[in-house]
Amino acid sequence: MTTLERLLVSSVDSLRPPERLNAWQAAEKYWHLSGIGSRKGRYCIDSTPYLREPMEVLDSLEYRAMCFVGPARTGKSAMAMGWICKTVMCDPTDMRVFNMTQDSAKDLSKGDIKRMFEREPALKNALRSNQDDNVHDKYFKNGMRLLIKWPSITELSGNTTQRIWLFDYDRGDGYKNVGGEGPAFPLARKRTQTYGRFGMVGVESSPGVDVEDPKFIPETPHQAPPIKTGIISIYNQGDRRRFYWECPQCHGAFEPDWPLFSYPQSEDPMESAEQVVLVCPHCGFWITQSMRDELNLGGTWVRDNMVWIPEEKKIVVLNGRKPIRSDIASFWMKSPPAFFASWKELVLRYIQAERHLNETGEEGPLKTVFNLDLGLPYVSRARVSDRVPEELKDRAENWGATEEVPTVPEDVRALIACVDVQARSFVVQVHGIAVGGDIVVIDGFKIRKSKTRFDKDGDPLPIEPGSYSEDWDQLIEDVIERSYPLGDGSGRKMSIMLTVSDSQGQTGVAPQALEFWRRLRKSEEGHHRRFALVKGTPNRQAPMVKFDYPGETVRKDRNSGARGDVPMLFLNSNKLKDQLSNLLGRTEPGGMIRWPDWIPDWFYTQLCAEVRSDDGKWENPRKRRNESWDLLCYFLAAVQKGRDSGPWPTLRMFEVDWESPPAWAKPWTRNDFVFDSTKRETAKFVGKKKRTSSLRSLGENLA
Repeated sequence: MTTLERLLVSSVDSLRPPERLNAWQAAEKYWHLSGIGSRKGRYCIDSTPYLREPMEVLDSLEYRAMCFVGPARTGKSAMAMGWICKTVMCDPTDMRVFNMTQDSAKDLSKGDIKRMFEREPALKNALRSNQDDNVHDKYFKNGMRLLIKWPSITELSGNTTQRIWLFDYDRGDGYKNVGGEGPAFPLARKRTQTYGRFGMVGVESSPGVDVEDPKFIPETPHQAPPIKTGIISIYNQGDRRRFYWECPQCHGAFEPDWPLFSYPQSEDPMESAEQVVLVCPHCGFWITQSMRDELNLGGTWVRDNMVWIPEEKKIVVLNGRKPIRSDIASFWMKSPPAFFASWKELVLRYIQAERHLNETGEEGPLKTVFNLDLGLPYVSRARVSDRVPEELKDRAENWGATEEVPTVPEDVRALIACVDVQARSFVVQVHGIAVGGDIVVIDGFKIRKSKTRFDKDGDPLPIEPGSYSEDWDQLIEDVIERSYPLGDGSGRKMSIMLTVSDSQGQTGVAPQALEFWRRLRKSEEGHHRRFALVKGTPNRQAPMVKFDYPGETVRKDRNSGARGDVPMLFLNSNKLKDQLSNLLGRTEPGGMIRWPDWIPDWFYTQLCAEVRSDDGKWENPRKRRNESWDLLCYFLAAVQKGRDSGPWPTLRMFEVDWESPPAWAKPWTRNDFVFDSTKRETAKFVGKKKRTSSLRSLGENLA
């Protein structure tokens, strides 16, 4: 039975005046970090003093939003946790916290937020009851609700909330276009509009959207590159604050940033990373990581068009400028001050990612380092390059080959043929894998005429890959069993190890391609082990290359002929084209692309047909022929890491130890795909050698 005494006791807390704490003060009082990684005890703002000002802004009536851009391991989540503590204990009002997806919102609720409430009795006691405390909705005795959600049009429209927080804004696609009504940030601001200057939206993230204009020159000292979406776009809308240090020697103010790191160049990445220092841009003083925490405590945030003078302890307006004014307080901190980051690890990961890019042309690891480790938006190497055909032509090589007799250079150990399916032809390009990882274009031709179908005058009819299975059978003799003379004049030849073919195109191409592979499997020649089909995937977040068996559950076209029995490589063409663009930019051995000097001019034009658009997609704005470009992408797909299944040779070209190469990469004297044509007309894997048309003729038809 509820007695009068119990009612009085239970109402005491509601009669006490609320505490006047801001977000970081509430975090220090109510947030226990014990058991979370290496962080022990109560939260202390002095470990991450650069979060003090952003957390104070959350209570400001001058701003309607707070944006924080920074690398991983800066402690950004403390801002949200402190804001939750302050709201529950000091200033109750409904609050919505968003994470990237429903699963990540669930993990946040059952992880950090649950631990925060369990380890602080005052927070736990504030909850109304166990029945009202569930994964995505928490109710409190003071009438407040804490909603832990994910970006959906239901949650970001039709409701009013005074405080909203958005975690990891640039991660994933959930925030980019919510329900077709635009990005999450402006929708969230609309939800707080009713509260006027008392409404607030907080958003944090590491950068994740690439720079669109690599030639951008900032108009103000703190302006970020103009990016249409994401956290950097929000930062530019705000008052653009950057975190500054005071040099211990000259007392000059400067922004600690990645370009100020200095380390010796060494073949051993660890040796370089262990000697990293940060150099003062004013006096050249070497700053070590051991000085970082003290510099953070003395650091300060400076708005755009303003200057900090440490010795005078004041911030003044830059000559002739006006401070940026906005209702968004925006902060951008780079990697050196990050409390939980090691400078040695930053440099080591950067060197490793840079080497990976140079060796393979793949930008993914380096982009991750820039975004998460350095807190910087990434500039794709493909955007930096303004490639023109003339520059590529100047790099052509003479190894004694001619258009009539294409030969294999001395350092090439294997041949890969790639096929592009056209409405009335097969376009073929043959590539060599050279010692050290270079890619060598050997030949190119076009199969245009049928060998089994003729018109009434007896002339061969055009190839029609979408209609006639016998047209596909021509690939056996003309491509799969093809061979090329070695460049040493010995009379020996090298046969093609693997043929990679497109499986899409005009109506009927897909089922014809699948049936062709099935016929190869039924034959006794074993050609199905040296013929792979490829298909592009529209998902830009998909792996660069994925092996699978397409079947009823993974296709929309019920007439595709897929039954789950034909292996196929699924390609993220956008990532492959980024890689190809980077490799085309190499001019040093060890991953560069080479070609013979007899190759026609249209080859170079096709390699420059596509450009990277503002949204990061590769496009062909002038609708030029681009088969040479696409066929090189097929080649890269065939030799990529990660294709561990399927009946074809597993190449992993960029991982080969050339001191002890696999069987397919052995020297010519021990290479299974090299044979002496003077002693035998054919060899294993080799059929008749016959050219269908010259590369020059192909070029004339493609031009």
